[in-house]
Formats: sequence, structure tokens, C-alpha cells
Amino acid sequence: MVAIALGMIHSALESSTLGDALVIGVIVGLGVAAAVSVNNALTPHTPHPFVFGAVTGGYHFVGIVIVSAIVELVST
Repeated sequence: MVAIALGMIHSALESSTLGDALVIGVIVGLGVAAAVSVNNALTPHTPHPFVFGAVTGGYHFVGIVIVSAIVELVST
């Protein structure tokens, strides 16, 4: 689903370079994936919620940037 959504975003924004793909990946990764991961970690029963949120958010951020780059490379 993430690859399909990123493909649609790439198409809508008419990205044509790997640099464009990385910018899109960073924006989506920070704005959506990392933000949601950190927010989900901030529950009362999670031990060390900020560490958990940073690790989980970082994982999703890096994953989305990589998927964004792959989508751009495959679509050209």
C-alpha cells in the first residue's frame, strides 16, 4: 500500500529525479510515518515512550525514504 500511495504522489507531483523521490520520501516519512509512530508510542503503559517512538519512527522513516527511491527508479 505504501508503494502504491507513493507512486501516486510521485505521479501527481511529476517527480523525475532521484532527488525528487528522496524529498518526497523525507516529507512523507517525517510528516506521516514518524509522527504516527511517535504518537502511538506515547501511551501510558509503554515503558520509555520517547525511545520507543524514536526507534519505531526512525524505522518507518527510513523505510519510506527507501521505498520512495525504489518507486522512482522503477518508474523511469
